[in-house]
Amino acid sequence: MTDLDSGYGSKMYQVYLDGMMFPVAPSKIEWQYHGENETVSLIHQGEINVIQPLKLTDFSFQVLLPHQPYPFAHYPNGTFLPEAYYLQRLKMIMEAREPVEFMVIRPGSIYDNVLERVTLEDYKVQEDAEEGMDVVVDIQVKQYQEYGSLRYAVGADGTGQAVSERPPGEDQVIPSEENPVSYTVQAGDSLWEICQKKYGDGSKCWEVANQNGISNPNVIYAGQVIVLA
Repeated sequence: MTDLDSGYGSKMYQVYLDGMMFPVAPSKIEWQYHGENETVSLIHQGEINVIQPLKLTDFSFQVLLPHQPYPFAHYPNGTFLPEAYYLQRLKMIMEAREPVEFMVIRPGSIYDNVLERVTLEDYKVQEDAEEGMDVVVDIQVKQYQEYGSLRYAVGADGTGQAVSERPPGEDQVIPSEENPVSYTVQAGDSLWEICQKKYGDGSKCWEVANQNGISNPNVIYAGQVIVLA
C-alpha cells in the first residue's frame, strides 16, 4: 500500500477523472496492491508459497469541492465551477457504469505520472457546517482490465495458437505511418478513449498528444483534428 502526499491547493499535482480536473489537489492519494499468493502444505515437504498474479489495484483519495472561488483552487481556463458541477459529473460516471481515465500529473516531479483506466467504485459526499457550503468527497476507483473471448486458430499443418478477440463493438483499427488517419474530435471525446479505440491502447494518448503539439492529453476540443500515425 502506497500513499502520495500533495497537500490541499498544491500546484505540484493535478488529478483528473474522466477528463475532469479536480479544483483542489487531494492531500493524499492511496493505492493498494492486492496479492493472491496461496500457501499450501505438501506431504513431507512442509509449506510452500504459490505465487499468483497481482489483483487489480484500488485507488482512494479525498477531494475538496469549493462552493466559492479560492486562490488555491484551479479551474480549466480559469473559470470557476461550483461543487454541484463535480457532483453531477461523478453521478454521471457512476450511472454510466463504464471505465474512465484516471490521471495524476506531477509536473517537475521525479515520479512518473499515473495514467490508469478505472471504474468508479464508490464515492461519499460529506457536508460539514464548519466548512460552510464547501463539500468533501471520498472517492474510490479500481483499475480496469480489458477482456474478451479467445479463439484458437489452426493452420494447415495442424498447429495453432490462441488469438485474442476484442469485446463486441470495439473493433481495433491500427493506422500505419504510410496511411495516417485523421480524426475530428466529437463532444465528450477524450484522447485516451480515441487511442483505445484506434490502437487498442489508451496510454498512447501521450505519444499522440506529443505528435499533435497537445501539451495536455486531457484538453482537447470538439472540432479539433488529430492525426493518428
